Amino acid sequence: MKIGLALSGGGTKGLAHIGVIKVLEKNNIPIDFIAGTSAGAIIGGIYASGTPIKNVEKKVLEMKSRDFLGFILDLSKPQAGIVKAEKIMKFVESLISKKTIEEFKIPFAAVSADIRNFKEVVIDKGDALLAIRASIAYPGLVKPVHLDDMLLVDGGIINNLPMNVVKQKGADIVIGVKFYDFTKNFKVNYKNVVWRSIKMMESCLTELKIKNVENSVLITPNIRGISTFSVSEKLARSSIKRGEIAAKKALPKIKELVDNFKTNNA
Repeated sequence: MKIGLALSGGGTKGLAHIGVIKVLEKNNIPIDFIAGTSAGAIIGGIYASGTPIKNVEKKVLEMKSRDFLGFILDLSKPQAGIVKAEKIMKFVESLISKKTIEEFKIPFAAVSADIRNFKEVVIDKGDALLAIRASIAYPGLVKPVHLDDMLLVDGGIINNLPMNVVKQKGADIVIGVKFYDFTKNFKVNYKNVVWRSIKMMESCLTELKIKNVENSVLITPNIRGISTFSVSEKLARSSIKRGEIAAKKALPKIKELVDNFKTNNA
């Protein structure tokens, strides 16, 4: 039996992935494959490399609000993106235990999008930092990555929850972690209209991608009040905790799938 874990993007919300992994470990749910997009590629990549999740949590909880703000204010000339992402990648490099994906403890894939050739790109070998960097290149904000003849940006625009990727890698059971916040009461302004329109497109595309993934469980931490670019250490802690809460609620379903698989394949 192989279990795959798919982690979605979400910026600060993505810290909830730490809480989810903690609960899975504590309940002896093995993870045989990990695929991540954007923030999911960061947390998933660090963990897949062999770094204990408790070390990831400790490093995050040591950070202050100014540290989170520093990731956003790592500015470059406003050409293809205004954020260089060098600071966030130094953070990732300080935690990642292996530098090539082939060396990882758990098979891993980072999802990106090639806007030059209009295709999804799944990077599952080679330079781990490059794979993660390409996956977090949020269009218009973070500078894209040039790789061969490709121009790579955040995979969230094409596959924000790569459950199908771990399924294709051979997972019998797939656990996905996705963030939903369909708050109806919001201020109607330029920023919210554009942002929510993008989130609607992303959500509909995600539903299509995961529709036919059998033997799967979707964990949806309640991230209300936590934005993609939250810079509060309090909200970072809250995000991890909410991941734990959501994962605990999903445990009965996960264990049911595991038991059914064992019974049907005895």
